[in-house]
Amino acid sequence: MSEGASGSMVNCLIVGRGAKAGRPAVSMENGRIERCTILESGIGVRLIKGGSVKGSIITNCTTILDIGKLASESIFVDKTILGLGEVSADGKKINQESWPEFVKNSKGMSGAIIDRPALEGLLFLLPKDSPHIKAGENGMTPGANLPPDTNWKTQLGK
Repeated sequence: MSEGASGSMVNCLIVGRGAKAGRPAVSMENGRIERCTILESGIGVRLIKGGSVKGSIITNCTTILDIGKLASESIFVDKTILGLGEVSADGKKINQESWPEFVKNSKGMSGAIIDRPALEGLLFLLPKDSPHIKAGENGMTPGANLPPDTNWKTQLGK
């Protein structure tokens, strides 16, 4: 999503160009991310003014969330697995050790599940024995739920 956009992303698989790349996989002013899997990016999700992330997985990114100064009071993260990595909130870096305190003190982050999910397969699904398999919205598996015949690598020209 382009810088400054507002909108909704539902049931999307977003694979970046690697954790070292500096551009965010998703950047939005206000918006909604629901049942998405976002990975392999320097910045997973950048929220500029606010937004919600529900039933999703954001992992394998150097910075999982980049929360802008205007967004810090207007975000809602629920039933979403945030892979171990850094969070930037209002210009402050929150690392793995300080995540629990950050989540506890941020009312909009109370539904964040902090873990390193072991994704498997071409569609980056949680394994069937994952402790988070029913952690998503309405007891669903968090992340994108794509048809098994999806060939995203061919569609991207990889």
